[in-house]
Amino acid sequence: MELARQNKSVHTKYLEIIHNDFMLGDHRDGVSYFTKRSQWKWIRKDIKEKNGIFYSIELPEFKYQNLDNPKMVIIFSLLGSDSSNAGLRTFPVYFPDITAHIFKGTTIVRIMDFNLSHGSFYLNTINYPKYELNIQKTIKELISGNHILPDNVVMLGSSKGGTGALYHGLLGNYKSLSIDPITNENYFVKNKNDWHFMLGSRELDFIPEINKLSNFGDKTAIVVGNSLVEETYQDILRLSTDTRIKVFDTKNPLAYMHLLVGPAAKIEMITLLNILLDNDLHSWLKNLE
Repeated sequence: MELARQNKSVHTKYLEIIHNDFMLGDHRDGVSYFTKRSQWKWIRKDIKEKNGIFYSIELPEFKYQNLDNPKMVIIFSLLGSDSSNAGLRTFPVYFPDITAHIFKGTTIVRIMDFNLSHGSFYLNTINYPKYELNIQKTIKELISGNHILPDNVVMLGSSKGGTGALYHGLLGNYKSLSIDPITNENYFVKNKNDWHFMLGSRELDFIPEINKLSNFGDKTAIVVGNSLVEETYQDILRLSTDTRIKVFDTKNPLAYMHLLVGPAAKIEMITLLNILLDNDLHSWLKNLE
């Protein structure tokens, strides 16, 4: 991984390996070990699998499990570290204390972005053309299997996870909250030396697909960004905000780079997430407009 960051030929070879659907799983004594993505098995007991999609699920405390109108938040992971451990790369825990800040009786699902190197923003790639379909099938099964109404489900994510939350919320017609999503990977390919190892895997400008999806369905998609962070906000401005997508600009001078926007917007995120989870509150606020 370190060599792929520093050496162009190693970077190219690494892309070739992951485009052939292999995942880096270990590195010992100077040797990297890869396994076919479709043959991957986890020994971690918290990781479950449906339709080839890995995820974890946190049920509400027992005393809250029989509340009326149960809810679900589906979290899409942000970018992990440059580790040979695939879990650390593709499944870092975002918002670990979420249950302390939202409605009781809410089920928390975390979906792993298990594709390519650090994930593929939960989007189809040349090696995994049915990735989006499998994610949607898994989401639908988790919602129905836990007896939750689709109206009580919110997709949530930040950065790369924000892309996944926005896209899959639009694709499946679920409410979504995306914190500073990366909507055009070309910036990171050109200016950050293909930091996410996405070059050649798919079309890297996600905006046209996102805007097309926004013309269908009726569930709100909220995007939180910061107009002071040009690397992401210049493309957030290209989103079709006359449809389901609504953009909130924090204008926070303390969050002067992409990595700071999410942590600095925690209050906004908690507020908006609870509004989306509470249909009565959401409707009441709409009527104030």
